[in-house]
Amino acid sequence: MPRRAVDRAPGHRRLKRWGGAGVDGVVEAAFCVTVTPAPASPAWCIPQVARDRGVARSPLLNNALMGREDNLAIVAAMYQAFGAGDIPGVLSHLDPQIEWSNRGPSDIDYFGVKHGHDGALAIFGFLGDHVDITAFEPHTMIADKDHVVALVHVAATVKSSGLVYDEETVHVFDFDEDGRVIRFRDYQDTEAVAAALRG
Repeated sequence: MPRRAVDRAPGHRRLKRWGGAGVDGVVEAAFCVTVTPAPASPAWCIPQVARDRGVARSPLLNNALMGREDNLAIVAAMYQAFGAGDIPGVLSHLDPQIEWSNRGPSDIDYFGVKHGHDGALAIFGFLGDHVDITAFEPHTMIADKDHVVALVHVAATVKSSGLVYDEETVHVFDFDEDGRVIRFRDYQDTEAVAAALRG
């Protein structure tokens, strides 16, 4: 996604600012913005370079920033595909040998470490069989190097019991050099989710 279309689009709201050592030792800043409405669009954390120093002309820096933006766009596309029920669209961005990690009790198939597209399909199949997702709202995304971290509000009702869980989750995506997700980690309120699934 073009950088200007992301950080200049109408409806953005600045959330926070940070600074740190960037590529080539240049101090770079970033800001996170929220695109409204929140349920349909995630937030973005886009690097802003000190152009008055001419660092934006550095090929190494430009490549690094482009990689971050590409990864953000890929994660956004995956969330949009998931929300539309387009599971093949999600799988198209996953490495065939992806490691999918969702730590939790071993007696519930939803949890554990799974591998490959079959492992990801097992997770999606479990969700389809056992819960009705009532909210899935990525609201903040931050990229650094080959990683994207997303904060997501999730609410669901367990079909067998009617129990509800409502949580803030953290998703961590690791990318290879070809833009494929090679590792996914899901950090959530494991105790609450497990209790709801057990009924």
